[in-house]
Amino acid sequence: MMRHVSELLVKTANLAEAEGRTLRRVVGRVGIGLSFSLVAALLLLAGSSMVLVAIWLGLNSSIGPAWSSAITGVLAVGLGIGALKLAEGYHK
Repeated sequence: MMRHVSELLVKTANLAEAEGRTLRRVVGRVGIGLSFSLVAALLLLAGSSMVLVAIWLGLNSSIGPAWSSAITGVLAVGLGIGALKLAEGYHK
């Protein structure tokens, strides 16, 4: 009887050790994926901001600051709505 209990404990410890190794590997992969996603999001934000500023500067010289701000703002809102729609598609 004691031999069966000790075998059960050893097998349980081996299983816990194997699951721990798997968990550590998976958590590492998730961490790396999240890190790259964060860097990509920051670069996307910086790049799209630069594009919007360039559009504003180009429009400002021809139609003035008020209209260039309105057009650039509508463009930014449109891009934001498009990004939300894309995120909804992946969420479902």
